[in-house]
Parts: sequence; structure tokens; C-alpha cells
Amino acid sequence: MPQSATTANAAEPGSRERKPPAIAARGICKSFATQVLRNVDLRIAAGSIHGLVGENGAGKSTLAKIMVGLEQPDSGSLSLAGAAYQPRSTSESLKAGVALCTQELSLIDDLSIADNLLLPASSAGRGPGGAPLTPQGAHPNTHARQGP
Repeated sequence: MPQSATTANAAEPGSRERKPPAIAARGICKSFATQVLRNVDLRIAAGSIHGLVGENGAGKSTLAKIMVGLEQPDSGSLSLAGAAYQPRSTSESLKAGVALCTQELSLIDDLSIADNLLLPASSAGRGPGGAPLTPQGAHPNTHARQGP
């Protein structure tokens, strides 16, 4: 079933200044045998946390895959911090600081939550501008290790 989605503006709550979203999708369309995404708009502000929810087959995974270069949209555009962004592979998206953490993730017991989440990005080296790879605004338990 084709899906359309739109979010509110990218300004942080209480902010008078409109900042470009950290990542944005505009008019994204994608079809396989049927149309999966139809004119999807999504804006995610820096430092915010979002959940992408919907029925099975609604296009959630397809949108996420487009944002990390695993799929290409039929039409529409992506932007990263206000600049055009069109990853053709996960290595390109990782170099830009964009990664996908799926629900099927298998954690490595000896690593902290943060280390598990940053593991794919570590293969790309450092984040944008050479910044060290660390989760921003991380929960205090992010560096905790799993129990025995």
C-alpha cells in the first residue's frame, strides 16, 4: 500500500531560528512491483530521536535503505544539513555520518551499547570533518556493558 508522510518543521522546540534539518527527504517515491513510497517528506532535526512506525509493507525499511544508499529513489531528493545528499552505497553514507541500525542487530556481548552502535561507522574511520565517532546526547547507560 503506498504511503505518504510529512513531519513538522525542523526547528528545535522553543527555537525562533529555523535550522536546516540534520537529514531530510523530500518527495521520495519508490516502486518495486507496486508503489511502496509516494511523495514522502521527512525532516529530522539534529539531536532529535524519531521512530518510524507503520504496518508491514508500509515502506519504513525502504525509506531507511534509501537514506543509507542501499536503495535509490525513483524520484525525490535527500539533504544532509541543508546540502544535497545522494548516497550510492553504505560506505558513502557512513562517510557522511549516516548509518542504519536495524531491529535484527546482533550485539557483541563484550562491547558497550555505544561501541555496538558505532561498530559499522568505525570501518569508515571518523565522522564528518574528522570528528571522533560518539553518540550525541547519549543516555547515561550508553556505555554500560550487557549483563553476564
